[in-house]
Amino acid sequence: MLSAHEVLAEKIDPDIDELLYPNGGRDKTKAITIKLDPNEALHIYKEKDNSSRVVLGPDLIMLEYDEHITRNVLSGKTPKEEGVIKTLKIKLGPDFMTDIFKVETSNNAKMRINLSYNWHFEYDKNSQESLKKIFNVRDFVGDTCRELKSKVVAEVAGKTLDEFHKNSARIIRASIMGMDHGKIRDRYLFATNNLVITNVDIKLIESMDKESQASLQEIVKMAI
Repeated sequence: MLSAHEVLAEKIDPDIDELLYPNGGRDKTKAITIKLDPNEALHIYKEKDNSSRVVLGPDLIMLEYDEHITRNVLSGKTPKEEGVIKTLKIKLGPDFMTDIFKVETSNNAKMRINLSYNWHFEYDKNSQESLKKIFNVRDFVGDTCRELKSKVVAEVAGKTLDEFHKNSARIIRASIMGMDHGKIRDRYLFATNNLVITNVDIKLIESMDKESQASLQEIVKMAI
């Protein structure tokens, strides 16, 4: 019961309202509750003591008056574009992300490559330090795709079209996962946020110009 000189305080956080209540209509004097599904994480910042914590699902969270949720803005679509996905929760995987980009061989053959990466976050659920690392990279999707793309582009640039065509799968996977005693490693770790790439699926490799297509057909004929 409010006394004669008391009024209900509104908790106004437009970024949170936009994502939790897309249709509007929230009573801003009521506590904010958020449901977390399994394999989801939420980063919460507390104003009063300038601290933060990460909560894992499944759980139902009620924010205190001075708590705020980190709003994540991730890259999306294929090829990747910045700022497409806005979310409060981060999925921990296993999951996959896809990207399309251009490469060029040492003899100027241009190709378009469509890759899919399987990934998950590694973490210790009993360690806040470990859990907070998940949120170290704001746009982990965009950063991951940019780094893996640069690895493939650099590796392909040192190969001729003939070399690339004969060993394309091995060249692409080795450029991303790395090699260990002549064998392709089975994982690649991003130490900054403990994101692990566990597999690279090559969905498409196609020539981008007639000259490259003719060279590729000639290589196939010779192989036959």
